[in-house]
Amino acid sequence: MIRVRMLVLGALALLLPMQAWAKDAVLEDITAQALSGQIEVIKEMAEVGDVEAQKTLGVLYLVGEEVSQDYRQAFEWTLKAAQQGDMDAEYTVGVFYHEGIGVKKSYSIAKKWFLKAAQQGDMDAQNNLGVLYARGLGGMRDDALSALWYRKAALQGNATAQYNLGTLYYEGRGVDQSFEEAAAWYLKAAEQENPSAQHALGMLYFIGEGVIQDYEEAAFWFKEAVARGYPPAQVGLKTVTGILEAQDKE
Repeated sequence: MIRVRMLVLGALALLLPMQAWAKDAVLEDITAQALSGQIEVIKEMAEVGDVEAQKTLGVLYLVGEEVSQDYRQAFEWTLKAAQQGDMDAEYTVGVFYHEGIGVKKSYSIAKKWFLKAAQQGDMDAQNNLGVLYARGLGGMRDDALSALWYRKAALQGNATAQYNLGTLYYEGRGVDQSFEEAAAWYLKAAEQENPSAQHALGMLYFIGEGVIQDYEEAAFWFKEAVARGYPPAQVGLKTVTGILEAQDKE
């Protein structure tokens, strides 16, 4: 897939940043196609079961491009694609159910659709499943399953899942507690410019958990997080900067 997720809809609670929903095409490309008089063709293709047309039509109804904005229609057309086993559409239907867009909100049904996409290898769906299990949304809380799905996504390079898995290792939830493992996963996410991971890694260097205490390294990661608009890192940066300045005066 083209890893583009358009139109941010909102956040899954705890450990999951903002997720946008559509992954198949850049909105500008869809709009250009529609403006060239292809909307009726897209509708016809969608009606006869063309998956890509169904997903495209779902996007157009969601954003109100070339058709009147209609969340229910957006949901229905995306669902048709998902029912044909399209991974991206399965993920999107999960988001619709989680957010209650075009359909009644249901965490349990969202989980089922995320599972379908996750089983096909969608790393965002895998991460989202981890969040739902961590929070006990749509079923019982299960930290072990949360860790399992975070790990699958993290091994594919999903920075959010890497941060989430690091947090489970830090807290000892669903895995044996290990500050070293937490630091390793935070580093992977931090190197992908995940500000939460950068802040967390800065804290580990500041405290000396899982890594050798290093105020300069802590300051570096706090600065990185601050530069990406992560306010909590400002406190750590101010504190460690004060310590480094005091050391310089000695």
